[in-house]
Amino acid sequence: MNNIYDAETGIIGSLVIDFERCEKVFSSVSPDDFQVKELGEIFAAFRANREKICKDTVYLWECLTPKLRDVALEAAEMLTSVSMVDDYAQIVKANAQKERVRESLTQIIMNAGDNILNETKSLIEREEKLTEDNGYQTSINDSLKSFIEELYSENELRIFTGFEKLDRALGGLRMKTISYIGARPSTGKTAFALNILKRQECRCLLFSLEMSAPQIYERLASDICSINYGLINKRNLTDIQKADMVTAVSTITGDDNLYINDHTYAVEAMEPIIQQYKPRLVIVDFMQFIKTNRKFLNRRNEIDYISGELKRIARQNDCHIMILSQLTRAGKDRPTMSDLKESGALEQDGDYIILLHRPYVLDKTDDNPEYTEITIDKNKYGQTGMTKMCFQGEYQRFVALEERYG
Repeated sequence: MNNIYDAETGIIGSLVIDFERCEKVFSSVSPDDFQVKELGEIFAAFRANREKICKDTVYLWECLTPKLRDVALEAAEMLTSVSMVDDYAQIVKANAQKERVRESLTQIIMNAGDNILNETKSLIEREEKLTEDNGYQTSINDSLKSFIEELYSENELRIFTGFEKLDRALGGLRMKTISYIGARPSTGKTAFALNILKRQECRCLLFSLEMSAPQIYERLASDICSINYGLINKRNLTDIQKADMVTAVSTITGDDNLYINDHTYAVEAMEPIIQQYKPRLVIVDFMQFIKTNRKFLNRRNEIDYISGELKRIARQNDCHIMILSQLTRAGKDRPTMSDLKESGALEQDGDYIILLHRPYVLDKTDDNPEYTEITIDKNKYGQTGMTKMCFQGEYQRFVALEERYG
């Protein structure tokens, strides 16, 4: 077991398999301790109907909605052992406690002023006493140290897109977070991600699940060298253009700063590659092609799991993971994060959600095929809003509206 998701599903699965044996978990864990919303809702329903379920297990299912029944059944199928329910509870409780510490520290930093050291010391003592009383082990001091180091660091690495208005709103994409870049097919989401990638000076890793590595290099070279992508696709190039493309690709991949992986599809196989290569920016193109070695009842639950795994991987490997995702095809209005395809977990897990909308993709009579709206629909750390850009498809390049027509 290597993440909170396993522990939370372990608690629910244990209750489904042997409720009476495992009901003691209600005294140590609360619904608010769960990170996965649906699992917390199931736990709350079980706790509220505890007496009824002990008398007749039929209430185990009657207290749940059809959707939550599927989730609970899946948790039971994934369960390794009911005997580990106490271990699951300790992991869930300890993780929830760490999150509360981080939230409390944020308030202390904002409000304590000169008394910050006394306040933080008091917080540590309170939390460690709570930890001792409940029999849980958690690294409160490590959490505090990490928080203060990040807060006062003058060299904290963030990922900037290179688009001025977008960066001004985002403040840079933080390490240990994930972002979703959503767009309908043919809008230019891959080109948008590559435009961001080419501007990075840190080590980058691209999982290209739709295109081969040479195809990615072609798009990068088209942008960097201002060579029409149609000519590259038709191989109608001069020797000078070919030489320029080789130079451009060699420069961007120099010093081992960019690795393109076009053959890994399982989320479980991605983490060892990230651990080996140690990138600061990881781009996955795109979400709907990612697989898992686990079995799920439906694709929605599979996507929920994959999204949670990517969030865990980003946190544990100190990197930012940018995941491209398709949007539903329905409607011609500006998309919102609820249009992210196949799963509500994407909008819940994403620290940042950026949506691309190019009206011409849906209406070929639109008189401005380049016009694109880039909307920050979710920003956990700052402001949201929309900026207008142009997509120059012939060069696989996004530019600010004023750069194109100013």
